[in-house]
Amino acid sequence: MKNYYRILGLDFDAENEEIKAAYRILAQRFHPDKGGDPAEFRIIQEAYDILSNPLTKRPYDRDLFAHLEYQPPIEVTPLSDSHNLWLWAVIIFAIIGISFAGYMFWQQRQSNKLAQAIINANNKALPVESKVVTTQPPTPAKAKRKRNKSTASGVSSGNTLSNLSGIYYLVNVGSYTTADSAEAKQQSLLNQGVHASIQKINANSEGLTSYNVFVGPYTNQSKAYAMQNQLESQNIDATVQMVDGQ
Repeated sequence: MKNYYRILGLDFDAENEEIKAAYRILAQRFHPDKGGDPAEFRIIQEAYDILSNPLTKRPYDRDLFAHLEYQPPIEVTPLSDSHNLWLWAVIIFAIIGISFAGYMFWQQRQSNKLAQAIINANNKALPVESKVVTTQPPTPAKAKRKRNKSTASGVSSGNTLSNLSGIYYLVNVGSYTTADSAEAKQQSLLNQGVHASIQKINANSEGLTSYNVFVGPYTNQSKAYAMQNQLESQNIDATVQMVDGQ
């Protein structure tokens, strides 16, 4: 199984911004337009496409950790004394790597169990913090004027998180290329009793604009994971993302 984290030179707990930064650096070096190898660049592009999308990253992480936890037995054939030291060195490094991956996976499971325990204790949905600007259906008298001022009724024309500072956590439930798709997801969540916001992400280095649908923000990581588990119990894919508002 391909280790996309290793291909991009990242740790298993790399955040979305780190993934994007690593991709930009490698693209500058290996892009065919820059004289790079097209085959190597295709692998880098494949790794970025999987890890940058929350909908593909989560199942990939589960499969990768399962692959790292189970390795088929290695049949060791007799080698000369000069090769034995190298063989033992490889085995030791492999054991250390597998142990670290297993520890990270165990830590993630412990965090999820703690978040589920909080949900069971409260026995109710966690409230969204008051600082998040959620879109509400406009009154009939104001609907027409609002559409004249913005291109998408459910999308903020500015950065709704710009007034926040410090470390906080968002529960990302999808990234869409059009505002209509993001609004459809927002309405679907509202029908299930979940209030979500839409954040417009300006065009990146590839010239693409996206719309993220998220719940939060939360200043407490445990609350964010609790909401993530609540959404997944309703068959809604969700990813916790840490943001440094500085």
